Formats: sequence, C-alpha cells, structure tokens
Amino acid sequence: MGERNAFALVQNWLNNTTSGEVNSLQAELARRLSLAISEVDRNGVITFDVTPIISGLISERYSVKRYGAVGDGVTDDTVAIQDAVTAALAMPGGGVVYFPPGVYAHGTSLNLVGTNIQIIGANATLYFTGTGVAVSMNGGATAYYGGGIEGLIIKGQANCTKGLVLDNTHHGRFLNVVVQDVNGIAFEFTNSVCNYFENLRCSGNEQGTWGTRPVTGLKLIGWNCTANTFVNTIMEGMSGDGILFDGATRNIFLGGTSEGCARGITLPADSDYNYFQNIDCEANTVSDIDVASSFNIFSGCLGASKVALGGIRVTAGVTNLVLNGMYHNIIVGAAALNTSLLYTTYSLYAAPDLGAYTNAGTHTCVTGMVNNQTAAVTDTLQLNGSAWILGDETLNGLLSIARPAATDTAFYTSKTDATADINPRFSMTVNGGMSWGPGTAAVDVNLYRLAPNVLATDYGLTVGAALTVGGALNHDGATAGFYGTAPIAQAVLATGTVKTVDDVITALQNLGLVKQS
Repeated sequence: MGERNAFALVQNWLNNTTSGEVNSLQAELARRLSLAISEVDRNGVITFDVTPIISGLISERYSVKRYGAVGDGVTDDTVAIQDAVTAALAMPGGGVVYFPPGVYAHGTSLNLVGTNIQIIGANATLYFTGTGVAVSMNGGATAYYGGGIEGLIIKGQANCTKGLVLDNTHHGRFLNVVVQDVNGIAFEFTNSVCNYFENLRCSGNEQGTWGTRPVTGLKLIGWNCTANTFVNTIMEGMSGDGILFDGATRNIFLGGTSEGCARGITLPADSDYNYFQNIDCEANTVSDIDVASSFNIFSGCLGASKVALGGIRVTAGVTNLVLNGMYHNIIVGAAALNTSLLYTTYSLYAAPDLGAYTNAGTHTCVTGMVNNQTAAVTDTLQLNGSAWILGDETLNGLLSIARPAATDTAFYTSKTDATADINPRFSMTVNGGMSWGPGTAAVDVNLYRLAPNVLATDYGLTVGAALTVGGALNHDGATAGFYGTAPIAQAVLATGTVKTVDDVITALQNLGLVKQS
C-alpha cells in the first residue's frame, strides 16, 4: 500500500541528503515501522503503509544541505542554515536541523533560537568568519523552551567575541558542544533556567594550538541563570577564568575540569547556592577556586595548582561548605562567616611546595581536616562572634573563642525552659574571668586572675574538702573562724603582761583551731 508514493518520497529525499543522515535515522524508522503494522495474513505476511512513516521522518529533520549549504569551509552557508532553521521552526512542535559532516562557514551571527528546535551535527563545524557572537539562542524578551544543540564545533577567529550565547532559553539539552578560537568568552549563558549541559568543551589541550585564545571559558550571568546542570564541563587554557560566575545561582557542576587558566572557578558576591562535585582545578597560574559568595558546596573537588592561591579560598560570604576534597591551600578570609571544612586534605606536595591552612574567618568549623604531609588532623570550632547551642553537642577537638576585648563575654550558659533565665547562670570573659549567679538576678560570685600567680574572688569561698596551700596563706579580713567556729576578731596578748599557756590555748580555741578533750 502506497509503495510508489513511498519510493518517490525516499528517492527525492536521498538526492538531497547524505549517507550519514540516512544511517542516523535507521533506529527511528525501525521503531515507527513496528507501530504501523496493520495486518498479518495466514502466511505471516505483514502489510502496512510506509508513506506516512517516511514522510514524517523526512519532514521532521531538516538537513542544511537540502537548503543549499556546501560545508566546504569557504562558501558562506549563512542563508542555507537560516532557511533550514526557519523550516524546522514551522514544524508543529519543533523540528531537527541537521548538519552532515563538513565545515559550514557563516559570516553572519546565527541565532538558532526556537521552542523545541534541535540543532544536531555529525561532528560538523560552524566556522564564523564575521565579527561578534558566532552562535546564539537568544530569545530577547520572549522565553523559548526545549531547544538544544548536539555534536557541533563552533569555531571563531580574532574578530569573534563569543562562541555560544544563551539568553532566555530554558529546559534545553546541550551535548558535546565545542568552542574554539574566540577572542573573548567561549560560552555565555544569561537568564536561562533548567537546562542540561553535558561535555561542553573549550580546550587548548584538545585543539593543540590556539588560533585565538579565549579569555573566559564559561560565564554564567544573573540570578535567573539558575537550576542548570553541567556534566563533565571541560575548560582548559583560558587566559582569564575557566568558569566565571556573575550572580548566577543554584547551578550544579558534576565532574569536569577548569585547568591551565589564570583562574579556575571564580564566584564573586551574589553567586550563591551553587554545587560542585568532583571537579578538578590544576595548573592554573593565579587561583583554583575563589569564593566570595554564600551557601555554596564543594564536594570531592581538587585544587592542586602550586601557586599562593592554589587550592580553595573563601574570602567572604556565609555558610560555604567544603567537603572531602584535596587542596594545595585552604584559606578562609576575615569576611567569611560560618565556613565549614569537613574531611578535607591540604598541603598536597612535599617541600619546597608545601601548602597551608589559614583561617581568619568567623565561626569557622573544621572536622577531620588532614595535612597530607604530616598527617596531622584538625578539629576546630572557632567562634569569633555569637553562637547558640540549644541541644546536645559533642566537640572532640579545639573550641576557639575570640572576642575584641579581654573583658568581653566569650561564653555563657542560661536556662531556656518556660521559666527562662533573664541573666547568665555562668559566664566567662576572654581573659578567663568566671562569674556565677542564679539566672533570675545578677551574678553574685566570681573567680579571676588578680595578678601574676594570684587567683582571686570578690565574694565568699567555701571549701568542702581539704585545702592544700603550697605557699603562704594570707588573710586580709577582720575576723576568722575555723572548723565551723563563728568568725571572731584577732586575739591580742598585751606586751609585757605575763600570759600563761592557758591564755594562748583559749585564744586558739576561740578561733576553732584547738579544743580540749
């Protein structure tokens, strides 16, 4: 049924496409044929109409060569490419623009934006010979969904400022996209949400020799560049940043590398809530991972560049977590608050390339951090400000509390039930002075360092067991009593008066020091 129509349709299509495109459709054709069976006779002969199946496959995939593209790297294929994109956009539900193997020169920037439009190449190259942005999916004020690019090399030259730009493009899928030879930014994404990126690459190692060396590999811009997933992102050899955030939030990076750049990963202020797992940074000349934003997580990452800022540095921001990674240096700056370093390793190399851990932050928490050269383990909870512990907490290491002045309260306890205290029950100042009280009123006893080798209290002191004194015992008060005897004034034995032993014993008895049997 429909054999002649189907044959003519296929013949016409084959005359305008390549063997590579035919091969890529075999699996889809088999799937659709299995769904189109209309009849099986007694001899097992299957009858079906293939015309709508093949017609659908051909109409859904638009080869740029069907629209006049040459792909020789010299002929300008801009018009043919744009015509193929226009035809695909006219397809209800979106279509596929296909680039057979070849080098497709275009002197005009290509904007391939459209809902559900897929740009697929068979290791094809888009060679931009013009000025500015090579390829974009830029929706402007209109949001587009479900688009994607796969299997393309985007190649520029000295006048190409950006390789691939996304703006207002969402829910897309981008795989095996390579950018080469741009004089600026390889990948720049703005206002793009919930896209999936896998194996984005801009690599001097792969290319061998740069024609034009990019400044930045991947740049994510704005708070609404968010909730994107990046798998195995490869940025190697940029003159500036491998991966640069500019306010982007809640993005996930899994695996990949940013190496051989000036800076590996840079997160300035407002680039918050991003997650990095098992991403490598090494052979960078300025820094590996530099963080000045908040609520970011680095899990199992590597920062191995042998430079002063190699490793990870948290200069500012709140509640950043560094978990189970390996770093040349770990640096926490004075403007960083609540940084957590859990089960990390630093100082990866032996002398003369030793790394270090330095901390000037506030509320820095360290658990199980290991110096790779000495095997020393650091467990530190450092409190440079206020902190509340409202339950049971166990600290198996150093608790360090720093406050600006020696008389500042460093630590205090209070009761928080229905009859909560209005004053501390116990408090300690930076210089070690301790005070106690009932909680319902001001403190009423204390203990502090009065002078070198002298411990003092301004209130009464009761000793319930033995008191051992290694030096002189001095009493500066007006009365004294021992063994429960009421304190009395010092007894006076007048000079020149004959006193008996009984007079002395009586005086000692009054003090409670002796008693008669």
